[in-house]
Amino acid sequence: MKHLTLDAMEQAWQNGDYLRRNGIEIGNLAHTDAAMSYYHAVVHPAAVIIALTEYKKTKDQELLHKAEDELNEVVVQVEQLRGGGNEKSKK
Repeated sequence: MKHLTLDAMEQAWQNGDYLRRNGIEIGNLAHTDAAMSYYHAVVHPAAVIIALTEYKKTKDQELLHKAEDELNEVVVQVEQLRGGGNEKSKK
C-alpha cells in the first residue's frame, strides 16, 4: 500500500475496490461492523504514511491535514472496537 498515491489508495482500499475484486462486497457490511473497524484500523494508518511521504516531497500543507484526518478516523475505529457500535451486517 505504501507505494500507492493517496488517490489510488482511496479508490482501491477506502472505497472498497480491492475487496470487491477479491469477492468481498463491502456494501454488505455496516461501517461499524467489527470487520470494517479492523479493516479501517489498517487502511487509515497506511493513508497517513502515504500522505506524510508525499508531504516530505512536496511540502503541501494539505497533506498534513489529510494525515490528521486519517489519524482521527483511526481513533474512531479503535474506539468502536474497544466497546461501541459493532452492529451486525446489514443484509
